[in-house]
Amino acid sequence: MDIPTDDLLFGQYFPRLGDSKRKLSDPSSSAKRLRPLVAMLEGKDCSVEFSILQSVSKVAFCDAEKFEHLSQKVFNEAEGVLVWDAIPLGKEQLKKFKALKCIVKIGYGLQNVDLQVAGQMGIAVCQITGIGIEEAADSTLGLILDMFRKSKLVELNFSSKNLSWKITETTRKFGATIPRIRGKTLGIIGLGRVGRAVAMRAITFGFNVIFYDPNLEDGHDKVYGITRVNVLDELLAKSDCVTLHCGFNASSKRIISKSALEIMRPEAFLVNITDGRFIDEVALSVALHSGRLGGAALDTYESNPACGPLTYAPNLMRGGRTAYFSKDSLFEFRQAAALEMKTFIEEGVTSQKLRHLKNRKYLSLAEAQNISVD
Repeated sequence: MDIPTDDLLFGQYFPRLGDSKRKLSDPSSSAKRLRPLVAMLEGKDCSVEFSILQSVSKVAFCDAEKFEHLSQKVFNEAEGVLVWDAIPLGKEQLKKFKALKCIVKIGYGLQNVDLQVAGQMGIAVCQITGIGIEEAADSTLGLILDMFRKSKLVELNFSSKNLSWKITETTRKFGATIPRIRGKTLGIIGLGRVGRAVAMRAITFGFNVIFYDPNLEDGHDKVYGITRVNVLDELLAKSDCVTLHCGFNASSKRIISKSALEIMRPEAFLVNITDGRFIDEVALSVALHSGRLGGAALDTYESNPACGPLTYAPNLMRGGRTAYFSKDSLFEFRQAAALEMKTFIEEGVTSQKLRHLKNRKYLSLAEAQNISVD
């Protein structure tokens, strides 16, 4: 799209709010003054958001990596904010906002936004999910295949650098350590949207797919041609690879505990792209260092992977929290977030068109009726 470049529009819509050298232009008309400010807390390309919100709000970007990078203008004037994962919005942070009425969280996980506190303060919180399902399933299967094949092949290639490229006894012995995928059992914990997509992909590779999901009604095993187990320990004991796709709650926190790891097969792999809090990282580190577990592939963490329990763990593949990302999914995330914010601005929190509101139960009826950015 063409971005407006005259001084008024550039200043009004595209300032870097964390930069004190750039100022928002004051709209000259009363109609413009009535339009709320929507701030993108992370990132500086707001072309997608601008194309959707320009008719109902001012749009500005902060390009912040920390909460401290936000400017006072955002705290004083922003009625809506779009946020990914880097900026925390807990009680102390939310108290600094003077006009905030709506937060749209983009992407999976709500660890950085306090739903209850926001609701008590009359701030609606919407979360954009349901996008990037294909990417997440592809990433998961890629990590699973890497665990079974690539890591061994890379090791074999490295060990063969100074050898003849003829097949030797050494290469044959090493190759004998590479497992065949067909017939191996993949255990899926949580058969939600991503879990089902992973199951469908895994079947085509010849995996025997089993799943554990106590919150799912009967019959899904029949629909997808996979096997249901009703006890988590049974899945852990039977699986050659376990992948986590459940929602986070009190029962799923540390679902992969020290005792769970002890049940898993010694040569088994563990894959997690969903939430780092599912895994006891200290116990996983011990299992990997001791050889009790065959390996793990993680795209999400509870502790900083650069200085946490898993920093020096062997047989561990580390991703960069990008399992849901692609050129298409990132555009769709941003588009959906802007449309949700536009709906809030135009129709308020009580609108049935507001599809992704997550803290409705914390907003009293009186608060909900008064929350509006008109």
